[in-house]
Amino acid sequence: ARVRPLDSMKRKQFLKGMSQLAEEGAIQLFTRTETGFEELLCGVVGMLQFDVLTHRLRTEYGVSLLMDTLPFRFVRWVTQSPLPADRLKLTSTSGRAVDGDGRDVLLFENEWSIRLATENNPGLTLAETASRVTYE
Repeated sequence: ARVRPLDSMKRKQFLKGMSQLAEEGAIQLFTRTETGFEELLCGVVGMLQFDVLTHRLRTEYGVSLLMDTLPFRFVRWVTQSPLPADRLKLTSTSGRAVDGDGRDVLLFENEWSIRLATENNPGLTLAETASRVTYE
């Protein structure tokens, strides 16, 4: 989901809370790179985690959220690519972002889009988890 504070004056508390929850492993943070402005995306394993996120930000950091659910169901880390991520041939329903460590990730709605990305970009290698990403 795309997340942002309801009150823009609480952005500092929002970022602190989001960073803390990401460090705890409760959520995964991504920054969308293709929209022209900073979009913070929050990845979770299940919808219940969004409720936990909302509750904790409100009670522990005093921040209410605006959240837009996005259609992405799969995140893949780019481990090898023939092109920069912004030049890869992807489906119109796919997205690009970077994780908290600045690594390129691709966002997909379905497995078909993942397969098409690898077929349309020979040499593109993707990992299902960040722990499988290695750089030489």
